[in-house]
Amino acid sequence: MIAKPTHSVFSQLDPKWCLEQARSMMSHHCPSEKSNASGKFFRRYICWHFHKTSSWPLVQEFNKQIAMAETSFSAKYGKPLRHDFVIVTQVTELGLPICNFHRDGYFFDGQFHLTVKGEAGLQIEKDGELTDLHVPNGTFWYLNGTEYRHRVLPCSEERIEVCAPVNQILDDVTEKMKALGGVCMVAFESGKKIHG
Repeated sequence: MIAKPTHSVFSQLDPKWCLEQARSMMSHHCPSEKSNASGKFFRRYICWHFHKTSSWPLVQEFNKQIAMAETSFSAKYGKPLRHDFVIVTQVTELGLPICNFHRDGYFFDGQFHLTVKGEAGLQIEKDGELTDLHVPNGTFWYLNGTEYRHRVLPCSEERIEVCAPVNQILDDVTEKMKALGGVCMVAFESGKKIHG
């Protein structure tokens, strides 16, 4: 069996626009969670979940980028491509460890990423070797986190990324929709903070 690539870069977006959009989403919604249910990420890793039907422009652009990457992605990784959520992430308290080494396993099959700020510092383990990966802001890419162990490196500046889990198990999608009360599907319109 031939190993699949650790990651693939698909396109480049305007980093300034991405940052403006992400900050607007974060300021208008309450965070969905700190760290995550797996325990792999620490409390400084903050997430805002949005269903793919959200009308936020950044979510819609993310959907568009995934659609454009689908043929190339499926040929390269040999699997279908479905996503249900787009997640904005932020790391606070810089310079400290962010997560443990891990694989994306049970709940989804790798993730698409959009590096917004902080150049996405990661460390990936392949064939027993550790490689640091830095991806420029504005880059739309996929991390093959199911096949390769990885961790987020401590950073010296604020880190913001947008992610979309690939082929998330449907039970988890259903539970997330229940937990978020469905409001993750609605763009901010009321002038109040609402949950993502």
